[in-house]
Amino acid sequence: LVMCGRCTLSEYSGAFMTEFRRNFNETKSILRPVFLCIILTQIGWMSVYDCKTTKNIFFFDSENNTLGSSFADGMANAAGAMAVIAVVSILMITLAVFHFKKLVEAWLSISCIVVSFVIAGTLFQDGAAKLPVDEPVQLAIGGSMTAAYGGGAVLAFFSKHLPSWYHQLYVITNCASIATFYLTCLPGHTTWFLLGAIVLWDIFAVLAPIGPLKMALERSQDYGADILRFMMFTTAESEGESSSSEEESSDDDEE
Repeated sequence: LVMCGRCTLSEYSGAFMTEFRRNFNETKSILRPVFLCIILTQIGWMSVYDCKTTKNIFFFDSENNTLGSSFADGMANAAGAMAVIAVVSILMITLAVFHFKKLVEAWLSISCIVVSFVIAGTLFQDGAAKLPVDEPVQLAIGGSMTAAYGGGAVLAFFSKHLPSWYHQLYVITNCASIATFYLTCLPGHTTWFLLGAIVLWDIFAVLAPIGPLKMALERSQDYGADILRFMMFTTAESEGESSSSEEESSDDDEE
């Protein structure tokens, strides 16, 4: 019985590591845009915000609200943020599993518009506020940049006639703007706790067989290009597979 149990555990561990390696090889293609996103995030945070927290959206900041130590505050803030991420991820995979296609597409569309106009717009407006010009001119510059960027994002995510690199560029810059926004909201003692928690969550969510993001990506293949264009860091190969699958499906419909 012991030997049988060991054999079962060994087989399970081997299967898990094989699946883990396969999933890791599939994610290597997104490393380049991820690193570019990190670089853009650092540029925005240093040049616009001087690496300082400008607002606080978390409960504990060791000044007004605190649990008694920076360590406890950071752990509590990270746990709260990860709880929100987990709830949203579970909700999204639930909608995908039960094929609420219209609701999923509407959710992703609204999120894309909010990020492109509101989150990125905040970054543009804060950057314009540092220019040595009058406030009305700053507002005009920030508003113009927001309108131009948001309009380009609408084309990138809702048009099917633009090259893949244009879409990928907006995916990267949108992710960088979100990351920069969160950096401006994180108290100093929270950043590293949240970073560690997100790394662990991403490893589970993307690489684990039951990871919510992996399951959502697998389900998105059934949705076609209408959903795939909103996915983060899609590669040219995946887009080619999506278009080829759509062509096959249209050929089947014609037959």
